[in-house]
Parts: sequence; structure tokens; C-alpha cells
Amino acid sequence: YVLVWGAATLAQLRRDVAAVRRHVDEVVPLSEEHGLGLWLADGKVFRGWALAKEGRQEEGRAELLKALAECQATRTRMHRPYHLSLLAEALHRSGRSEEGLQAVDEALAMVEETEERWWEADLHRLRGDLLLSLSTQNAAGAAAEYDAALRTARQQGARMLELRAAT
Repeated sequence: YVLVWGAATLAQLRRDVAAVRRHVDEVVPLSEEHGLGLWLADGKVFRGWALAKEGRQEEGRAELLKALAECQATRTRMHRPYHLSLLAEALHRSGRSEEGLQAVDEALAMVEETEERWWEADLHRLRGDLLLSLSTQNAAGAAAEYDAALRTARQQGARMLELRAAT
């Protein structure tokens, strides 16, 4: 399972929707068969993201919200900031940037609380994108978020996230 989950994560990071769907199609039934609630919920998070990327925003958003609730029901918060960023991205794509901003703010608060920082740089980048989409008057705030994203990515040696923030 871990191999398939890792492959789904890498596919999502590459924005390869078809590969995410292939891996999810392996993970979800396997997790159901073996009663692996956390892995099942994680797989559904990826499925929700893929649905939204395929243009099925409402279905994807609903799947993401349900999967996030299922993740919480397992009493683990592992990967929650990353998962919330996927929800925020789906909300942003469907014109619900205010809600997306709330999801990112929750994710950033969780990063501070748990010290799970591997996705922190991209959360700042996404926050900048969301601020700009709400109003051009948020340009200074967005620029500060992009700077925070670049700084964080450089400190972590996260070249992919640095490149995302720079573009």
C-alpha cells in the first residue's frame, strides 16, 4: 500500500491526474479489503482532487470534504496540511476562493501546531494565489506570501516548491 500511496502523491505533485486515478483505483479497494481506514481516506482525498482537476468540481469538493472528515475520524492529523491544500485548490478552481483561503489558513495553523512543515512553502504560494484571486488590492499580501514560500522552500532545499513559488 505505501508504495501505491507514495506513487499517488508523486503523481499529484506532478499534476498527473490520470496517474493519480490509476493509483487511487488500486489503493481504495485494497484499503477497503483490509480495513485500512486511514489509507482509504487518503485515497479518497486524492480521488476528490482528481475529480476536481477533471472539471467535476462539485463532485470533487464533496469527495474531498468527506475524505477529510474520514481522516479526522481516524484520529490522525498526518498529512492534513497537504490534504487541506488540495481542498483549497479545488475550491479556488470552482470560484470559492474565500473558502479556499480558510482551508489554507487552517493548514498553516496546523503546520505551526504540529511542525509538519514539508508542504508549508506551497501553502504560502497557494495563499498568495487565493489572495490575488479575491482582489488586486491584496497584491502586497500576496507578494509577502510568495516571499514566504520562496524563503521556506530555500531553507528546506525544496527545489520543486521553490520553482512553483517563483513562477
